[in-house]
Amino acid sequence: MKLILENIRTFSGRHTISIKPLTIVTGENSSGKTTLLGMFSALCDQTYPIQPNFNSPPYNFGNYDTIATNRRSKSREADHFSLGYIRESLDQKESQEQVQTLPVERVEARYNGRRGQIRLESFEAIGKDFEFFLVMDDQPGRKVHGKCRIRIRDRSLSVDLPEVKAPTGGQFKVGPLMQLLLGLLDQSTSSEEPKQPDTPRDSLVVMEAFNRLWSVPLASALSVAPIRTKPERTYSQITETFKPTGDHVPFLLDEVLSEESADRSKLLTALLGFGEEAHLFRKFRVKHLGKKATDPFELMVSTAGHAVNLVDVGYGISQSLPVVVQATLKDSAETLLLQQPEVHLHPRAQAALGSFFSRIASSGSGNLIVETHSDYIIDRVRQEVAARTISPDRVLIIYLHRKGEKTIPHEMRIDAAGNLLNVPSYYREFFLREGLNLLNRGKRN
Repeated sequence: MKLILENIRTFSGRHTISIKPLTIVTGENSSGKTTLLGMFSALCDQTYPIQPNFNSPPYNFGNYDTIATNRRSKSREADHFSLGYIRESLDQKESQEQVQTLPVERVEARYNGRRGQIRLESFEAIGKDFEFFLVMDDQPGRKVHGKCRIRIRDRSLSVDLPEVKAPTGGQFKVGPLMQLLLGLLDQSTSSEEPKQPDTPRDSLVVMEAFNRLWSVPLASALSVAPIRTKPERTYSQITETFKPTGDHVPFLLDEVLSEESADRSKLLTALLGFGEEAHLFRKFRVKHLGKKATDPFELMVSTAGHAVNLVDVGYGISQSLPVVVQATLKDSAETLLLQQPEVHLHPRAQAALGSFFSRIASSGSGNLIVETHSDYIIDRVRQEVAARTISPDRVLIIYLHRKGEKTIPHEMRIDAAGNLLNVPSYYREFFLREGLNLLNRGKRN
């Protein structure tokens, strides 16, 4: 797929950025790496496109004024910003029945601002023999109101939308877009008398549009924050809800490792394999301090000799656990967004992460988008491609070059021998210059 970004922070102008099963995003500080991950996360939010959440932890993009930017304008604020995606084209050989259930090919939402608030201006979704176009009325308030046009093969429908207000707390149970379409079929969604599809044929158009647009928000994304929670000597306060900082991971470990299951075997294999390769630990276990499931427990690791508490070893292990555990246990439909997984890790362990990511992405169990400053991760992925652990078609390296206040994305691919392709001249320029300065140290002109 390709991610569409327009006038979003340092991504001034329009950009389409490819996403592969293993996408590595690199570049200097403030070049847009976190923005790219955060916008992908917003696309996966069930409130996209009508009320996407741009401030869901660990992201905090603020309001319209801090998101919409136009670096060519003196005011530096664009009159809109856009967010969407493009899927690969549908196979022409697909049967008519399959086409009806396949997701849309291109989705794009355009937003404007009102006193800092982000408001949907228009939305379009296009697929094979399918078009959906929505234009919102320029009215204040937390409600959906406007006009939409639907075309499905030779059938079309243009209709005024009923008002669909967000429930208390602003949370929609099925997403505001689905709520909106349901409103077209339900007279009770508005106190006013909206125009409704007045024939069975029109109702069928809306129902088919509902089925097509159900997959507009991408499959769920899980974000792992750049700084994870510090380890505790004992764990007792149960936290099972997913947290980007990894607070839930000790309890997830306790749950999975306490009973024989396929997940237990998979997790132990991944943990011990990574721990050995990274030279971090050889054994890992949960030590219960009582007989009841609710009693406190400790996380014990063995590096060379006897097992010790997780608190008594370096931060590298505790910081890498959320990355390894979440990547191993995530659902195949989920995309894992990782910020700086190399934090507190020695280069040897960083390289081991490159091998771990390659194995995960090659297994077909969902996508990984990794934001990193680590050349060791990138170089190890190149080695894994050359070793045929992962196909080069499943890997993409996005180098974000900061030029003044603008970001220029460069998509670098890897060939079967592990060589980087389409490399900009300034990629790794700093490292080359530092190396030359070191070789020439003490010399005088």
